[in-house]
Amino acid sequence: MLLCLASTAQAAVFDYSAPLQNVTASFSGNTVSYQVFDPAQGLLKAGSVTGVNTMDLTNQHGVVAFSSSTTNYFIIYDPARTNWIVGSTNSGGTFMLIRNANGIVDWSSGNSVHYRVYDPVRRSWMAGSTLMGSAANPDLSTTNGVVAWSSGNVVYYAAYDPAAG
Repeated sequence: MLLCLASTAQAAVFDYSAPLQNVTASFSGNTVSYQVFDPAQGLLKAGSVTGVNTMDLTNQHGVVAFSSSTTNYFIIYDPARTNWIVGSTNSGGTFMLIRNANGIVDWSSGNSVHYRVYDPVRRSWMAGSTLMGSAANPDLSTTNGVVAWSSGNVVYYAAYDPAAG
């Protein structure tokens, strides 16, 4: 992840959305279930995470994300691997609502901002985080593949560079 400070800057548009975006996701009975039709396989590919309780399930641009207790989950279907790729991390306690846009999942926890993006070339969820001097503000947002937030009078942003990894 690339971290930059900026007062006025223009950013390029990045879209890390999943190639298959017709994903459905639901929560019922301590299970998050998700599925997508893979046209190359001619199959409906389904998966689930059990033993969870969530109130913030999101399903945007082919990425499913949610939190359960202190664990954040991010899930994408990779057609090249013909499988769901599930990532998770301990959020470290109280955190702001998980966000999910353009293939990027982000949240803030205490004085840190965290972000994840799936890199199909590396076949892995790529992690990034930034430690702030004070608690991160709830103005965390993701637009056009750029995660942005402020702390004090400083505006921060991060974008994933697939060439650098």
